[in-house]
Amino acid sequence: MKISTCNYESCSREIPLVDVSTSKKGVWFTGFCNRYCKEAHERGITKVDMFTLTGHSRHKNHLVYPPITIDCDYCQQPYDIQYGKDKRNYQVLCSRKCFGEILKQNPKKAFPKYLILHWIREATINQHYANIGITASQLTIKFKGYPNYNINNRSIGGMLKLYKARGIVIAHEIAPNTVAYTINLDLLKEKPLAKWV
Repeated sequence: MKISTCNYESCSREIPLVDVSTSKKGVWFTGFCNRYCKEAHERGITKVDMFTLTGHSRHKNHLVYPPITIDCDYCQQPYDIQYGKDKRNYQVLCSRKCFGEILKQNPKKAFPKYLILHWIREATINQHYANIGITASQLTIKFKGYPNYNINNRSIGGMLKLYKARGIVIAHEIAPNTVAYTINLDLLKEKPLAKWV
C-alpha cells in the first residue's frame, strides 16, 4: 500500500505503509526510502559524470549517483553508501563487527534499543515531525517494520526511563498525557549514538 513517495527529488520511489522487507523503505528515515536518499537530499547531491569518479575515458558522459561518505554510528569510522543498493543504502553501521559489538550488550534487546535512539535522533533533526520529537505511539508504529520484535508503548516507556536518567533522551510534555522525546545532541558529541545503548 503506497502512502507517499521519497522526498529525494532524483528518486521519488514509492514508500509503502509498512515495509517489512530488507529494503525498509521509510522505516529508518521518515520521508525517504533509505539513508542514501536522505543524505543526498540534505547535501544537494545529484548524478555526476562517472568519469569524475573513475578517471576512465570510456566512462565519460555516463551519469551515475556518486557514493556518499558517512560515519559509523558505533566506531565513527567513515564508509561509503551507494544509491540503489537496497540492502546497504540505509545502513548506519560500517560493518557486522560494529553490529556485533552492539549485540554484546544484550543480544535480545540491544538492537531494538538502538532503533529507538536512532528514531528519536531522526525526529530531533527531521522537519517531518510537526511537534517536538517523537512519541512512544509513533515509535511503536515504526516497529511494525520489524514484526519479530514485540514492542509496545509500555515497553518503550520502560526503555526510555534509563536513557532519560542518563540524559541522552529528553522528554517534552506536548499535550496533556502526551510526551514526545528528543535526543541530547550535545552528548552525541562525546559518544556516538550506538554506544549509548
